[in-house]
Amino acid sequence: MRVSIAVADNMTDAGIAIALDVLRTANAVCRNLRRKEPFAITVCSPRGRPVRTAAALRVTGLSSFAVAARAQVLLVPGTWIERDEDVPAHLASPGFAELVALVARVYRRGGSVMGSCSGVFALGMAGVLDDQVATTSWWLAPSFARACPRVALDPSRALVPLRRLATAGAVFAMADLALHLVRTTVGPQVADVVTRYLLLDEHPAQAPYMALTQLAAGDELLVRAERWIRAHLTGPISLRTLARAIGASERTLARRVAASLATTPAHWVRRIRAEEAARLLETTAVPIERVAERVGFGSSLSLRRALRGHAGVTPRELRQRARQAGGDPPGRRPRAK
Repeated sequence: MRVSIAVADNMTDAGIAIALDVLRTANAVCRNLRRKEPFAITVCSPRGRPVRTAAALRVTGLSSFAVAARAQVLLVPGTWIERDEDVPAHLASPGFAELVALVARVYRRGGSVMGSCSGVFALGMAGVLDDQVATTSWWLAPSFARACPRVALDPSRALVPLRRLATAGAVFAMADLALHLVRTTVGPQVADVVTRYLLLDEHPAQAPYMALTQLAAGDELLVRAERWIRAHLTGPISLRTLARAIGASERTLARRVAASLATTPAHWVRRIRAEEAARLLETTAVPIERVAERVGFGSSLSLRRALRGHAGVTPRELRQRARQAGGDPPGRRPRAK
């Protein structure tokens, strides 16, 4: 299978390196099994010219986008973007326009296109994700939603595989994307061996890593809303109640939450409840039933369901992690031997 990795100036170093390491390891595993190497890999740039990564490393010996256009699979790592305000300049750059054209060309001729992190913007702007579910780096979700409104974005997911398309979350989710390619091309056994060789863990979701507080920080209305939510977690919180409490209309609040957090007010409230529950479980010995009451889930069953959806863990697993990381939660003493 011909796989091309499309690169340009300021690409993330890890995004490129992870894709290469996963695919080259898959080739090595197959050689050791006396099987044919599954991937013929090229790294391509506009006109094959050298590029500088985000860490200013110079990459040479590249093929051109004309070569990449003939690939069966095109991988698009992310570009280094530090602030939401930098996204428009990135989308307006000549290199990005060439990348968008390449994505559209590969997809039109029947190839598969896969992107991670900000690389998903190229897929979105090329139109190949229209009316499809996709993900990107969680903190880029609001910018992506504005740039590509026809895409059904789900930033809580680390990987969204589709037919001839796949998108992944933040920089290191390129590992999930490359492993997905290995698994669907060569099989799960080889993919599992690759994960062991490279000490990789696949990420079932981005949700545990999403810092919605950081996204809300740029909007004073949402800062006030979050402060009120956290002070009233024990009771029910409706959109109407929250809007009235902060002096905004329901429509305005819902619009601002969607624009800044790429979610709904109800999901935001549930996320804050789950975050506070996780904090209490990790740092205190409060019984699970009491934790559920204190954060407004009502029952331990509802709390377990929320944590499973939010972080993919159970309350017991959270407390076990806390003990492994730094001892028992306050108030809990080890049993006498």
